[in-house]
Amino acid sequence: MKNFMKLSMVLVAAALAFSSCNCFKKMAKEREDVKLSVTPEILTLNNGIVAADINVTFPVEYFDAKAVIKVTPVIVFEGGEVAGTTKYYQGSKVDDNYTVVDAKNGGNFTQHVEFPYDPRMDKSELQLRAEIKCPSGKCKEFTLVNLNTGAVPTKEEAAVLAGDDAEAKAALAREFGLNSVSRYADVYDDLVFYLRTLDHPQIILDEAGDLVYEAFLEIKAAWNGTEGCCSWYLMGADGFKAKLERGIEFKTVGFAEIRSRCGDKYNSITPPEGDERRKFLLSQAMMIAQANAPETTDFRQIARQSNGSLRRVHSLITKGEEA
Repeated sequence: MKNFMKLSMVLVAAALAFSSCNCFKKMAKEREDVKLSVTPEILTLNNGIVAADINVTFPVEYFDAKAVIKVTPVIVFEGGEVAGTTKYYQGSKVDDNYTVVDAKNGGNFTQHVEFPYDPRMDKSELQLRAEIKCPSGKCKEFTLVNLNTGAVPTKEEAAVLAGDDAEAKAALAREFGLNSVSRYADVYDDLVFYLRTLDHPQIILDEAGDLVYEAFLEIKAAWNGTEGCCSWYLMGADGFKAKLERGIEFKTVGFAEIRSRCGDKYNSITPPEGDERRKFLLSQAMMIAQANAPETTDFRQIARQSNGSLRRVHSLITKGEEA
């Protein structure tokens, strides 16, 4: 279950820019032909992990046969940063075991990255940092390159990177990184603006009982931003009601407001108990079976055998089709 968090990334169609190293001079001149993208554009939290796929496309006749690029994705936030798995690309004449980019054909590559979640990531940026290596010139060993300008470190900057001042080194590395250009707040503002331009929009959130606490606060904020022009409907199993009531009992911020915005009452489509409930479930199973079972199948018998369980209806239809 994906849970919203205040983290977003929209990489512009910028390019890796390199200069001052022999094998990268031509690549630097044609840097705007390299395309970068990320999926999903708005990063999400899933079971304590923030994951994304970074895609890079090198055009035909672009990648130098003797070049090696080391690319590291980094999530930067106030007070720290978390680096993802490094990806290496090499030209066709490099004697190594990295991903080969053929100079004649170019190539499209996807790098999957995962970061363990840190609460400080609520306000953060995703950067790409690159180091370059050529068989001759200034970059015989991996050298950090400024992805925003294409320059390698000056003598003074190189001294900082080689020094013992961890804070200064981190600050310089961040300057050299290619930043995202969008923030969660921007995405939120765009969403609210868009909803307010629609004619009677309606938001229906299913499985609301599975949402984490932070997601309820985001729903509350979005609800406030669209009050009077957008209707909201939250639905879930019995656990959803229990979760709200428990939050209200312990005076957890946001839960009373959510229930108030839902009209301070709960509605159930299915009758709670007794013969009325049994008849409703059987009727529902009958309609589902009739709509999905093959024409030669007795859908009434499927409904009766299911005892009103829609999952059982599905299983009986599937078994009948396999027989």
